[in-house]
Amino acid sequence: MGLFASADPSPHYWCVPIAALIDTSLTPQDLSNGVQYLLGDGAMTSDLIMSPTGVLYGGDLENRTVVAFDVVNRNGQSRLVQKTFVGKHPQLSWADGFALQNGYLYISDSHLHELDNFSNGYPCEGRFAIFCVRLPKQPAGKYAG
Repeated sequence: MGLFASADPSPHYWCVPIAALIDTSLTPQDLSNGVQYLLGDGAMTSDLIMSPTGVLYGGDLENRTVVAFDVVNRNGQSRLVQKTFVGKHPQLSWADGFALQNGYLYISDSHLHELDNFSNGYPCEGRFAIFCVRLPKQPAGKYAG
């Protein structure tokens, strides 16, 4: 298990093992050496959340969708395999915040790209919203959120 990150927004992802983050004996260089670049360009996201089953969710800001990433290991290198989890919806614009609870993925939509600093003067079209989507059935002994 690790801490997954991308630059905001970016199609590139990295993972730092949780064990390395809590190991106080590691030097900054040792910690840096433990950061793993994940092969495969993914969606440009600004927030990520991982389910207990190991699926990484994020907002595809360019396509106004929510994607799910499986982290797979091929030849000793971790790679992201992306699929669309929530397709285009007229009310979903900028999915950039996520939470998991009771088998649901909660998605906040800030319409950030429509705010004054980003909109080039165009009016805000949507309302800030939170969406709720049921997660796929979890394997026995696991829970989503």
